[in-house]
Amino acid sequence: MSKLIIDLQPDEANIAILQSKNPVAALLYIYGVVNGGIIDTEKAKEELLIDEFSMTRAIDNLLAFAICSVGKESSLTASPTFQDIANLRKTDYGFRGICNIYEKARGGHINQNEITSLYNIYVNLNMSPDMLTLLITSLKEKERLSLRNLEKTAYEWHDSNITTYEAAEQYMNERFTQANRYRDILRVLNINGRDPVVSEKKFLDVWIEKKIPVQLIALAYEKTIYNISELRWPYINKILMNWSDAEYKTTDDVIKNESGVQRTASPAQDKAQKTNQTKLLEEYNKKRHDREQKAAFLLKKLTEESTAFMENERHIKLVSRKMAGAAMSGGDMSIFKAQLDDLNRKRSQIISANGYDVTDVFPSPDCPLCNDYGFIGSNMCKCFKEKLEKM
Repeated sequence: MSKLIIDLQPDEANIAILQSKNPVAALLYIYGVVNGGIIDTEKAKEELLIDEFSMTRAIDNLLAFAICSVGKESSLTASPTFQDIANLRKTDYGFRGICNIYEKARGGHINQNEITSLYNIYVNLNMSPDMLTLLITSLKEKERLSLRNLEKTAYEWHDSNITTYEAAEQYMNERFTQANRYRDILRVLNINGRDPVVSEKKFLDVWIEKKIPVQLIALAYEKTIYNISELRWPYINKILMNWSDAEYKTTDDVIKNESGVQRTASPAQDKAQKTNQTKLLEEYNKKRHDREQKAAFLLKKLTEESTAFMENERHIKLVSRKMAGAAMSGGDMSIFKAQLDDLNRKRSQIISANGYDVTDVFPSPDCPLCNDYGFIGSNMCKCFKEKLEKM
């Protein structure tokens, strides 16, 4: 049995519920009223955390007292009208909150396509309000909030069976980490200001999976441009796959072994084989990579060694989410800012007490303009130009 339909009028139903003397049946009845007179028993069981025995008994009570009848599938699958959706926004506080948060995040009134899409995610995908809030605020924070990205990510969660807030948060963190890796690689390929397309991602995913260093990708790009004067993905991929098969890990490995013979060239000759720009890009990438690796290592150690640090980090994330939600709903953020300042001070104290330097655990880039990438979009950063001129 999948769905029940409430047959009695409210006054009659209230009396029947009292006579049934079954609190779970009463809860199911309220659930049905909230959902337009329809009780999806499978969803109700999951959302209300009802065990199998209690659920079966409650359904039997609802049927025995003629409060509900078994619904016909055809009458339950009709598409809701826009007015139905608008009414749900008035009666369902979770859906109302989601619509409000989305409007604030987008900076304008919600249109028919947007509210219909939110309805489909909320009702048809059975996504909870807190998960949808996380999705909207995360996309907003990364400046990637659009109806297309919202729908795409929601269906990715559904297809991947992501049903909890914690699993969704982990998924978003991993996704944005992957996006950062894409951007790191695209920068050395002189592709800026856009995301990789599907055909490019196929190559990028292989390179990331094989843990090919960005420095090697930069060198392969230089060779590709030198040999054929343009970026062709199959061409550069072949170079990198050959180097990966040969287990080259650094640019020095490539330079020494590329001819198939151990080279005895002087350091000056090796240096001359690289353009100054490529060499400087390698230095930038290595410095940034080393710094991030050290920070990741120290974070892992602190998390393992200090429960106080781990708990404080959890609170920082929670308050940050609340502050983002307040910002988008037009609420007062001052209380959250004060809490965040206190938590950050406590974070520094915990790190110092465990014998670490805060700047190592949470490092800042040497250049705040380009974040030590050397380029801002497609333009060379001032710091990069100055160093390049001195080479």
